[in-house]
Amino acid sequence: MHKEVVEPTATLVMMVGDKVFYPHLDDSPSAAALFRMLEHGSFEAVFEDQGAWRSARSPGLPFDGDGAEGLAGEIVLLRDGQIAICDGTAVPDAVRLAVINYRPKEEILEALGHGDVWVELWLEWSERRRFLERIPLLCLHSTKIRC
Repeated sequence: MHKEVVEPTATLVMMVGDKVFYPHLDDSPSAAALFRMLEHGSFEAVFEDQGAWRSARSPGLPFDGDGAEGLAGEIVLLRDGQIAICDGTAVPDAVRLAVINYRPKEEILEALGHGDVWVELWLEWSERRRFLERIPLLCLHSTKIRC
């Protein structure tokens, strides 16, 4: 006998201009804080062109986690409190929040374009169904209870 369990699941979504990406959240305290922030609504901002990345001021995320490599499509938190989207250049003193997997670097760079870019981050919710096997209760031999 099985029991169906429905679990809500969230996927990070990032829209850059008119392109949509699905970054994978990092396992860090800063990324967890970003997730909690997005549970209350989306984050929209103009990400300003800083040369090697585009960045926007974040609403108080803690700077805590592993260092970032600056890979194209890596979303990082800079020590000065800005969220940045990397273009493939090393980013000094940054913590990885998320990374766009399975999309070519060229597609990410094309979306970022040249100059400032409008970016929106949000969580897309869905449900995952799992079936758990029920384990029958073991009955002790008793004159009052029959299994």
